[in-house]
Amino acid sequence: MTRVYSGLWVILCLFMWLSISSAQQPSATGGTVIVPHLIHFSGVLEDSSGHPLTGIAGITFSLYRDQEGGAALWLETQNVSLDTSGHYEVLLGAEHSEGVPMEFFSSGEARWLGIQVQGQRAEPARVLLVSVPYALKAADAATLDGLPPSAFMLAPALPATSSTQTNGNAAVAVANGSVPPPAPCSPITSDGTAKANQITKFTAPCNIERSKISDNGSTASVGELLSLPAKGTATASAGKNSQALNWTASVFNSVTSTAVAQSFRWQAEPINNDLATASGTLNLLYGQGTASPAETGLSISNKGIITYASGQTLPSVTGDETVTGNLTAMQLISTVTTGTAPLSVSSQTQVANLNASLLGGKRASAFATLGSNKFVGNQSVTGDISSSGNMSTTGSFTAGTITAGNFVGGAAAIVGNSSVTDGVQGATSSTLTGVYGLNNNDQIGFGVYGLANGQEGFGVGGVGIGTEGIGIAGAGGSSSLGSVGNSILGTAPIGVIGASTNGYAVVATSDNSNALLAENGTTNNNDTVVINNLGGGAPLFASGQGGSLFFDANGNLTVSGAIYGSSKHFRIDHPLDPANKYLDHASVESSELKNIYDGVALLDAAGSAIVRLPDWFEAVNGDFRYQLTPIGAPGPNLYIAQEISNNQFTIGGGQPGTKVSWQVTGIRHDPYANAHRMVVEEVKPADERGFYIHPELYGAPKERSLTWAHRVHIMNRAKQAPAQEKTALKQ
Repeated sequence: MTRVYSGLWVILCLFMWLSISSAQQPSATGGTVIVPHLIHFSGVLEDSSGHPLTGIAGITFSLYRDQEGGAALWLETQNVSLDTSGHYEVLLGAEHSEGVPMEFFSSGEARWLGIQVQGQRAEPARVLLVSVPYALKAADAATLDGLPPSAFMLAPALPATSSTQTNGNAAVAVANGSVPPPAPCSPITSDGTAKANQITKFTAPCNIERSKISDNGSTASVGELLSLPAKGTATASAGKNSQALNWTASVFNSVTSTAVAQSFRWQAEPINNDLATASGTLNLLYGQGTASPAETGLSISNKGIITYASGQTLPSVTGDETVTGNLTAMQLISTVTTGTAPLSVSSQTQVANLNASLLGGKRASAFATLGSNKFVGNQSVTGDISSSGNMSTTGSFTAGTITAGNFVGGAAAIVGNSSVTDGVQGATSSTLTGVYGLNNNDQIGFGVYGLANGQEGFGVGGVGIGTEGIGIAGAGGSSSLGSVGNSILGTAPIGVIGASTNGYAVVATSDNSNALLAENGTTNNNDTVVINNLGGGAPLFASGQGGSLFFDANGNLTVSGAIYGSSKHFRIDHPLDPANKYLDHASVESSELKNIYDGVALLDAAGSAIVRLPDWFEAVNGDFRYQLTPIGAPGPNLYIAQEISNNQFTIGGGQPGTKVSWQVTGIRHDPYANAHRMVVEEVKPADERGFYIHPELYGAPKERSLTWAHRVHIMNRAKQAPAQEKTALKQ
């Protein structure tokens, strides 16, 4: 039997006190020294005959709550070196990186040390540890409930005149009748969800949780929307600015040889306070050096309209520029050399108020005036003759004669040309024809041709008064055109009709304007254009230089470009009441070309799942975002264990057998998307500024719509057409 002598308690306590107190001494440099969780212990080992053990012995040291029996709270085995008298010294906790846990000595309960020599069956009597080991509790003397002083706010200092009242065993400081500060929190709680680099916040007096702000030492970030609220609540007397967002740059001034701060500030400001038109703007301020930022004059209204600062200039233009809309200027100044025309007009349309001193190198006196002119002698005319009134002659036309309504020698049987009224007008109330024209030439010509150059009037006008009447009708043979119209408007039960067996029934062409205008000027809710294809072809196909539109016989619409609209919906018959209700849904919209995919995965025995996606997934999408939701039970540890690669991703951290709803969003990066990235905020082109998609929503008249901006002549014509048609009917 081995006998263990632990020495005198005084010697043991002395050794242990020296070890712990020396470990707690501050360093010579004033830095904090971490308290080692080690206990110095010495003793003597002898065998059953009383002879000291020597050499190396394996000893297991154990801490117990009781003097006998019970499970060990902590144990450690060390190879101990024994001298010739069997004496040894050890540092308990040396075999553990954390040493001896200090919590064993923080409760005030007694602790017993058991010593078991390897190879010996019986354990010697346990040794009672006295007060010195409990000094390990002093390791957290610089903390409060495990938290550093920086985690707490100091209570306000009490005035020197405060009195002290005794309440039981506690002294309560009362300063001039004020309420004493609250007692410190014990303990401080947290849900444990905070992550590294997250700044914490108090959600209750004694509870700390994570905030949305992170700081990794080099950058700080805000996890959600950064809100800059108003500095106060507006009153009838004054509005309140928002909190400002400041940027400051530093520039070196060579004159003063100092760095000068350049401060820019964005802030929201109220306008028209205490008025029905009260609103706000986003303003830019600037300041230099120590000066406070002041208004620059640049602001953005609540409708996105930008007000520029004074002195704002537009870039100059060098070279040729093409303007597709109207160009308005106070004065056009030309710097071209003498002999070069400063203005060239290539249009056939007359330019109002454009004066020139010479025409064809001849002065105005060389030409007939707009008034009455009398020609003496024979006049030879090789071109056309037009008149706004009656033409009479006492002789004959040397170029030909008028016979039975046919003008012999011209390509067109009848030519009517008017700049202010109808070129040719004919009417009949019988079965005869109001105007009849015939062209028997094999070459291209017109039986009836009309041209109107003015803003109003018609080149050819046809009015059918009877119930079966047709304003203008054209019929083609097997390969000819049924009806050709150029600025033609007819009114009747059928305004214009064209029929063809194998050719085009109606053809409308225009070189410089719109080829076809369809307008319904009544208020009886009739359709303006009705397309009905009784065969198997598509009712509508339209193409342009940059794309096409295809509307097939099944009602499917296919476009090669983008579809713009103020809202996108789908509408179906209501599944619960299809005869009386519709069910409408709006589409999900985004500022990016975004796709959304979702599904439900079942976690395996390891609490994970692999979600496999289509083989085209990564060819179409990129920049992925993920969302996981456990079904049936909480899943606080769910996470994306492996992001999308090879068209699959892995879910981890869940409970086996749990269903997980997942959602993945991806930004399109297919070739079309890469070539046509969305422009979220777009400045309107010059010819669209001042016009609206929905002018009525902003108190503007319908003439300020984009339709009027691009089709002003058509819209004016459509607006005036009903009155013109009524006039034509009266005639």
